[in-house]
Amino acid sequence: MAKEETRQRIIAAAFAYLDEAGMPGFSMRTLAERLDMGTMSVYRYFATKDDLIEAVRLRLREGYDNAPVPGERWDDTIRRTTASIRNNALAHPNIWTAQRGTQVSAKPHTRRIYRLHKDQGIPLEVYKPLWCLLEAYLSGFIRHEIMNANVEFEEVDPDDPDYPWLMIAENAYNDESFAAGIELIIDGTRRQAAPDPCEWYTPLDRTSWTWTE
Repeated sequence: MAKEETRQRIIAAAFAYLDEAGMPGFSMRTLAERLDMGTMSVYRYFATKDDLIEAVRLRLREGYDNAPVPGERWDDTIRRTTASIRNNALAHPNIWTAQRGTQVSAKPHTRRIYRLHKDQGIPLEVYKPLWCLLEAYLSGFIRHEIMNANVEFEEVDPDDPDYPWLMIAENAYNDESFAAGIELIIDGTRRQAAPDPCEWYTPLDRTSWTWTE
């Protein structure tokens, strides 16, 4: 078996194993047993456990929908890409939360997102706070959504005068609240960019794109 083929086989097996067991249950020895390989054979392809986890996280990010769509408006791009990130994270929570190493796997995705919006014409001074807000919002929202997935909240009496407010916590992490948060960030970006009309679109001419696979 070719070296790269073996490497990809290890990554695929590690993806499935980490997805199932999470970081506390993940071991290189058990992974090697699943692959019917010696542990040292795995280490010939990945010098450390952190290196392998980063490769797994890179594979997760390869599932993000961050490619340009000709003629797409910048705010629709944000809605599409952020929804894709959240959906992938919720589909593979154990992998998404496996924060290890230097996060090298994040660089290709970050560069694609940056170039996507750069090609749309978003000014750098507008994009910088936008990116920071989205990064903080996505990380916090998704992490809490995963943490709360199996939480049972104390029952709230509907006759309690504070009932609508107390129910906020129970309904804080769902499709509706996620979308509402994204809209707040988009609206804030428009206000920050004013009086710029924010007519930023992905060019129809693909040859003008700086975005790459």
